[in-house]
Amino acid sequence: GGDPKMSIVDVVDNFDAYPFIQQMIDFFGLEKVKPRLHVQRTGQVFNRHIDKLDDLYPGEPWDKIIRIAIMLEDWEPGQFYQYGNDVYDRWSAGDVHWFDWPNVPHATANASSYPRYTLQITGLKTAKTEEILANKQFQTFNI
Repeated sequence: GGDPKMSIVDVVDNFDAYPFIQQMIDFFGLEKVKPRLHVQRTGQVFNRHIDKLDDLYPGEPWDKIIRIAIMLEDWEPGQFYQYGNDVYDRWSAGDVHWFDWPNVPHATANASSYPRYTLQITGLKTAKTEEILANKQFQTFNI
């Protein structure tokens, strides 16, 4: 019943004015990285779906492809992600998360009065990436 022409999220893919964003992208050591800044404004909803990231990386094993999200501002009531049946909210700026993208349906929505800013980094994991994720060396980024 939603408007199929409604904007679900605004995307920024030029980070020249924000060098700290490039530092976050580089930190994870991904190959063939495809970063995007998601700005989800009040009323925007990214309906429940399963990603098709293998389309971005044809021939690559799914377990090598990862999408990492870094929250760029503190959570505001009304903003959320849903992964399967779990709701992710109450984040702090700099929190990092990722999930089993080929198997978990997910959605985001913003019913707050403030935009939600998230850096989304998609790429191929390297040994450096695996080490960082296994050891959770980042904890949170200072933003």
